[in-house]
Amino acid sequence: MNRLFEGGAAPLRRAALALGLALAVCGPAQALELSMHLSRPYVGVRAGVTRFAQSGADLTDALQRRGNNVTATVDRSGAAGVVYAGVPIGRFTALELGFADLGDYDIGVQGPDSGSAQLRSDLAQLVSPTGQALLLGFSQHLPMCGGLWLQPRASLLYYRSKQAASSGGVTQELKRHGGGFDLGAALMLDLGRAFTAGVGVEAFKEAGFDSLWLLSGQLQYSFGSAGTSD
Repeated sequence: MNRLFEGGAAPLRRAALALGLALAVCGPAQALELSMHLSRPYVGVRAGVTRFAQSGADLTDALQRRGNNVTATVDRSGAAGVVYAGVPIGRFTALELGFADLGDYDIGVQGPDSGSAQLRSDLAQLVSPTGQALLLGFSQHLPMCGGLWLQPRASLLYYRSKQAASSGGVTQELKRHGGGFDLGAALMLDLGRAFTAGVGVEAFKEAGFDSLWLLSGQLQYSFGSAGTSD
């Protein structure tokens, strides 16, 4: 799993390659009518594995630049999930509201300065936040072929983060809140009159900090009468 996320742009490169292959198989294809569920309100869930972009080496370097004689370790792998609801506001576009649980990532610091007040202050400023987040943004539902469709999304987020960082035998709680954004895309498959499922990748970016990557499976349910069209 670590290899999947090596390099900051690796998840997006893999996602772009997968989408390119799908489009190549579909070809320019005949125009596809939107599936009925794409024009109805929906709810869904995304859940999967995460990669904390900030490494132990990154954090060590940042702390040492501030004069801390320490070495940091970061548990970068975890799990996260998002629940969301959407309301169509156009033929291909929906307004989405979501709640994300971005998981926990253990932080450890060792070294001569590991118990200092300066270190504790620096950790609060330098460790990338996770925690929970509210999302508000837009997604698009772009038909491809053979029941496949592409779902890119972009959202603003507000997060509240509470992380544990161990230094000098003391566990410090890093409590932060702030804003950022979430960018991602999923390749979805129409499963029938109400359900779609797929896989996607997205990046949660809190302002001023490294990203958190999520590679997820996605299940979506659409409300309304299947016998009504636009």
